[in-house]
Amino acid sequence: MDLVSKEIFWLDELSKEYNDMVGKKCANLGELVKIGLRVPYGFALSVKAYETFMEETGLKEKVAQIVEKEISAGLDVDKEIDRMIGLSARIREAIEAADMPPGMAGHIAKYYSELQKNTGIPDVPCAVRSSGAVSMPGQMETYLNIKGESEIINHVKKVWASAFTTSAIVFR
Repeated sequence: MDLVSKEIFWLDELSKEYNDMVGKKCANLGELVKIGLRVPYGFALSVKAYETFMEETGLKEKVAQIVEKEISAGLDVDKEIDRMIGLSARIREAIEAADMPPGMAGHIAKYYSELQKNTGIPDVPCAVRSSGAVSMPGQMETYLNIKGESEIINHVKKVWASAFTTSAIVFR
């Protein structure tokens, strides 16, 4: 499989060359693993996974329509915070309500199962957080101690949705 189209990586597969695919945080964790430092065993979803999710669920178009509707109605990002909050809420609700595409859900479940097996911890708690190709410090949400494949998948969507918090939208 060509690396650009790969959607999930084990941390020990990563290095700084993967910055654009999984973000600097995850790529740097791979670097730490490679030099022998202790890093919790884990996996990272790539930017491609997010893009696949947005495409397969139709959310790419839906989010564009939501934003276009506000822009065409004259949204002033600098002055209309209430409308920005509403815009953020509509986008986030749409992302969080979408079903994870079955193929992607299966891949995430497979990696989580393997993580449990390799750590020897049933329902191993995970951190679900952003590590995008573009740095947005403090703008996206992090969830700790998430257990179970359905909760992992649910929180992945929450993290992706947090790219559209009011502050993240204004930051961009």
